[in-house]
Amino acid sequence: MRHKNRNELRKVPAAAIREQERFQNHPTSGADVLNKLTKFETIGFLLMTRIPLAREQWERVAKQADFSPAKVALLFCISERHLQRIFKQHFHCTPGRWMRHLRCRLAKQLLSRGLRTKTVAAQLKFASSSHFCREFKTFFGASPQSFALKPRKKSGKD
Repeated sequence: MRHKNRNELRKVPAAAIREQERFQNHPTSGADVLNKLTKFETIGFLLMTRIPLAREQWERVAKQADFSPAKVALLFCISERHLQRIFKQHFHCTPGRWMRHLRCRLAKQLLSRGLRTKTVAAQLKFASSSHFCREFKTFFGASPQSFALKPRKKSGKD
């Protein structure tokens, strides 16, 4: 069985091309689009050369991809399977699990600032507020309401 030559293996998937076109047609300034594409191309190069990314960079990309491993893979022009290999090597878990944990950590920060449960669920792209509460409780062992800022009771003494 003959292997494909290296040039054929490096072809960009059609889905990645469509995603880049979507970014180019987005109603932002041309400089913003170029900066985004340059960042992703740079990060893609780092992935291909096996230079690990910092956790903060992964978090930033996950937020931009709406916490979807499939979208992260598209942004880097790599397969989901290759993304799984990278996460297994650097984080010792799957991309989906890592992104669920990231969302729960971010949710805890937002709740401690005083945001409501429904607002946090919407900002972090959970399917519903009940889905958010279930994930949060699985991760922390307590409901999101227990981490929310409690209003201070006014004492009778002034």
